[in-house]
Amino acid sequence: MADEEEFPETRYVLLGDDRIAYQVLGEGNVDLIYLSPSGDSIDSRWEWPAYASFLRHLGALARVIMFDQRGRGVSDTPSGDALPSWERYADEARAVLDAVGSERAVLYGQTDSAATAVMFAASHPARTQGLILGNATARFAASPDQPNELEKQEETSRFALLAWGTEAFAPFAAPDAASDPAFRRWFARSQRLSLRPREAAQLLRFENAMDIREALASVSAPTLVLHRSGWNIITPDEGQHLAEQIRDAHFALVPGNDGTFYTEPVNEILKHFEHFLRALHEPVQSDRALAAILFTDIVDSTATAAALGDKEWRNLLETHDAIARTIVFTASRNARQDDGGRNARHIRRSGKGHRLCTRLG
Repeated sequence: MADEEEFPETRYVLLGDDRIAYQVLGEGNVDLIYLSPSGDSIDSRWEWPAYASFLRHLGALARVIMFDQRGRGVSDTPSGDALPSWERYADEARAVLDAVGSERAVLYGQTDSAATAVMFAASHPARTQGLILGNATARFAASPDQPNELEKQEETSRFALLAWGTEAFAPFAAPDAASDPAFRRWFARSQRLSLRPREAAQLLRFENAMDIREALASVSAPTLVLHRSGWNIITPDEGQHLAEQIRDAHFALVPGNDGTFYTEPVNEILKHFEHFLRALHEPVQSDRALAAILFTDIVDSTATAAALGDKEWRNLLETHDAIARTIVFTASRNARQDDGGRNARHIRRSGKGHRLCTRLG
């Protein structure tokens, strides 16, 4: 078990009359809001050492914000609508972000919580710094014109309802980790603490109709889509197709057969998280540039050129440009010391006038 002193404090924020439980760990420059998949609550995850270790690694990269959706874990049962919705989950995420003073955050959603991350990013682009999706799909709903797909969904649903909260569910969700009996016991307990069987059945019926494909084009934040290569409840092809529908999204296969990301192997997953979060702080290439510009005009240039001849006139222009370049270079060097840019000099002549520009970029 992880040391109890390492557990973040559980706090509450009100949304209407309902209390939402949340935790915060880490002090990174980026806020990462961790949207819990079904069967996973903020308290139970600290009881599994590998999960606690995974979260501490994320906490070294970002300020991690986690919460239990209303009706799950230690949050209140929602007053009002009885059925869950991605929009309501997004409202809860916004309330938690407000409570911790986060203006913009990277959203991480895995399996069914990935839909919430997408809906939030599409609905609140100004508050979305980035998007990380794990083992995700754009559509749980089976296609009516594909009987095999409908039959498979119904079979999976029947199994999930019967196995929820028992050790039989662990091999379905995380076949590699489930080889450990201790993991199976912890996983079953975590499901029971997150959702009661009847609540899980309501959620499953709702998820079976989930289709967020129309929202994908509205996502404008940098997006990383990760998928375990050997997990086929949601296939890697579905994850790749999801990434293709989001502008400039990056898709990456990571090793492993589990639907969870905190079970081994985790090193490559954490590296992707690290690279993605760090890239958000890299300097953005701008189409603006700081410049030192000198405009000159040679008086009576036409008459002077005619009097001097081509050779002497060219020599005079070169002397002029050398003097002007020295003046501009000195100005740009002083500015560059503050700006940190690189120097590129340009000389343009237009008619009788001369323009010499040193651009910093």
